Amino acid sequence: MFKKMLYTTDFSDDSRRALALASALAAKHQAKLIIVHVAETTVPVTVLPPAGATAALPPVVPTQDELLEKLSEFVPDDPIVAYEHALLRGVAGEEIVAFGRDTAIDLIVMSTHGRSGLERFLLGSVAEYVVRHASCPVLTCNAEVQ
Repeated sequence: MFKKMLYTTDFSDDSRRALALASALAAKHQAKLIIVHVAETTVPVTVLPPAGATAALPPVVPTQDELLEKLSEFVPDDPIVAYEHALLRGVAGEEIVAFGRDTAIDLIVMSTHGRSGLERFLLGSVAEYVVRHASCPVLTCNAEVQ
């Protein structure tokens, strides 16, 4: 049923748990698994200076090599699963949806936890955006996935 699956990671523990599920599904369906991280190009609300501040430290932005190295740590649990990595840049939800559409993905697997609090309120939930806009089924995993 699934030939090509997309797993997205924000490098959190929650997304690592979703990888175990994506790996098991890919093995069961003999599907290729594409492991993706989106390097956000927007400035997170949390790095904006407080009102009245004269200067703020610039956000620490990981280099492409650092991101690729971290991404390479995410591999399927099952060694029979064919996989590849992809590093995207942009707004996470939009990039995931576009990548899924452009590469004919059959299923997207992602965790539901990433942003929280004010940042989620202002920028929205990536998972929610993907569920609403993806051209294929989306399987979301909460923090309780084992």
